[in-house]
Amino acid sequence: MIYCKIFKQIYCILILVSFLFCQNHRAVSTGPVTITAVGDVRLSNRLINRYGMHISRLQTLSPFSGDIVFANFEGVLSKEHRDSNTDNYILTMPLQSLPILKKFKFTTLSLVNNHALDKGLHEFNYSKKILEDHGFTTISTTPTSIRVKNRIITFIAFSFACKNNVNDIKSAIQKISSCKGDIIIVSAHMGTEGFKAYLIKGGMEYFGKEKRGDVKAFARAAIDAGANLILGHGPHVPRGLALYKKRLIVYSMGNFLFDYPGSEHPGTFSTFAIKIVLNKNGEFKKATIMNYILKHGVPYVDPHNQAFQFLKNLTKKNLKEKRLYFKNNRIFPVNVNR
Repeated sequence: MIYCKIFKQIYCILILVSFLFCQNHRAVSTGPVTITAVGDVRLSNRLINRYGMHISRLQTLSPFSGDIVFANFEGVLSKEHRDSNTDNYILTMPLQSLPILKKFKFTTLSLVNNHALDKGLHEFNYSKKILEDHGFTTISTTPTSIRVKNRIITFIAFSFACKNNVNDIKSAIQKISSCKGDIIIVSAHMGTEGFKAYLIKGGMEYFGKEKRGDVKAFARAAIDAGANLILGHGPHVPRGLALYKKRLIVYSMGNFLFDYPGSEHPGTFSTFAIKIVLNKNGEFKKATIMNYILKHGVPYVDPHNQAFQFLKNLTKKNLKEKRLYFKNNRIFPVNVNR
């Protein structure tokens, strides 16, 4: 009888522990997910040698955080990197870029853009392997899944220059709808370039004669197919935001740390990082904007928060978006508790 009572007590304790574990597991697995994202990143010897000390200070003063820290990696790592390649729009990066990317706490890099194959498939595969060997998750045209808080987050990437093409919306719908995971994030290199590229006019966009996608149609179709978040990049300037079926569309995050032809010319531009929180259902909950001024291809913290105001104006006036509320560098869906 004594042994029977002891056995029953132990059994009850095990049942209780199992219940508490499941409750805790459920709380963790259904909690919010945070994604911090920037746009185009392309380092060079010039940026590293001339602005390395400033970049290091920026990493200390304005560190990134989040379950995922994302950037569009525009180009390839190469032992043969030369800054002069930029004159021919062949975008390579030196291996010295790796510790800088690490210190910014980037975790996830999209390799799907129009410069991914600038040095051919062999260099692309070399670059991808080096990045993964250094702990980065690389996003390509096949779905890539990672585990965050016991949830499966799946990325898939598209551009106007690869088989996952933003111009082929029917195919994109099929590929996105076949993705498996709790949250689906689409990286999309799309849209025109140029001084006025921050404006979205609707319909097919071109750069020269090259089709670069109907960005509105693509983003909405991607969400209809199951995407929870659209991270856009490619125009090299910020664009407005939209909310569609409770999912956030970031049409373009502009350049973040980017050497390009003309970057040494006088002038500054607003740019930003965005910290996005998705709720347990993968719906947009809130976002915070980190404001920067881009000078000579390098970001400087902007105490005047110009990027936030620029995004607000673009969202409200260019895109006529009424479902997003902007205040104090933060963005919320309209009619939610703040």
